[in-house]
Amino acid sequence: MTGKKRPHTLKISDEASAGGSFEGDRRILESVLSVLYISRRRDAVRGGMGTIQLERLVGCPAEHLGFHLWYLREKGWIERLDNGHLAITASGVDHVIE
Repeated sequence: MTGKKRPHTLKISDEASAGGSFEGDRRILESVLSVLYISRRRDAVRGGMGTIQLERLVGCPAEHLGFHLWYLREKGWIERLDNGHLAITASGVDHVIE
């Protein structure tokens, strides 16, 4: 392992163990679900929104939001609609109201 790679690895390790980053992630995940929940409640059929609008409402830039959107899709809590917008799923609604 070269000296250049080790500091990068330590930074990732430090970030993961910082504790606050997990709380921040949790807040972003819950914010995304809440915003998409409200959107779906307003229009049950087309109740999604674009990524840019979601970024603005959640207050999270695209480079950070990508991880959270991936996680929520993998959990089955959000989906991409035919028009490209993101929307909460029934499983996502269950998670929000539990």
